Amino acid sequence: MEMNLSDVIVAVISLINLYYNNYPLLLITWLIYILIRLVWGGLSRLLTLMLFPGTLLYVSIKYLVAKKLDLEISPVMLIKSTYETAGGLISLRSPKDTIIMGIVDILSAITLTVTSFLAVQYFENTFAKIILIWLGASFFITGLPREVDFYAFLTAIWAIEPLGVLAFLVSIAVFVTGLEAYDVLTAIFATIIYLVLVTVILMTYKMPKERDEGDILVLDEELGA
Repeated sequence: MEMNLSDVIVAVISLINLYYNNYPLLLITWLIYILIRLVWGGLSRLLTLMLFPGTLLYVSIKYLVAKKLDLEISPVMLIKSTYETAGGLISLRSPKDTIIMGIVDILSAITLTVTSFLAVQYFENTFAKIILIWLGASFFITGLPREVDFYAFLTAIWAIEPLGVLAFLVSIAVFVTGLEAYDVLTAIFATIIYLVLVTVILMTYKMPKERDEGDILVLDEELGA
């Protein structure tokens, strides 16, 4: 059975409508998006393009926070034999820089998502509602932190205190111990507290003063390809 253009449009509209105020689905889609970025570059670029408002938010927040933290930003254009790309390099001074960026990413994405969904009820036009829902979903799915933020955080820790990463691995032992001694909820709660304490401690670390540059956060991961 062949589908005509109208059937495709109806299917797309129905799919977009599924995301309206459906935060569990948004969260699942965000996790799938991160997974796709790790294993399927072509599809991830397509999704990033389709949900470009969130991508623009994500990159803009990175530059804005970097400027507020007085971090060094270097625009870069990379030319290879098969393609060209451009992006930005941000020199990190401590794990705190990536934590702050991540928090601002989360707050901005969630705030704009909620705002977009709330605005839907004030419009009568169906097309306008679909655009607002798509906009809200875009802010959430591609505006939240990505795997590169996690990599940047770990890299900053490795550069400052290599044993810091091992401290995170200890969280597994904390969880298992809590699970054995108490129950699942207690184990999760204890692990979260432990991770928060380790993160707070590591956030106080800074790059050695004799270093000219910190570690680099690549806004366009293709630059590192």
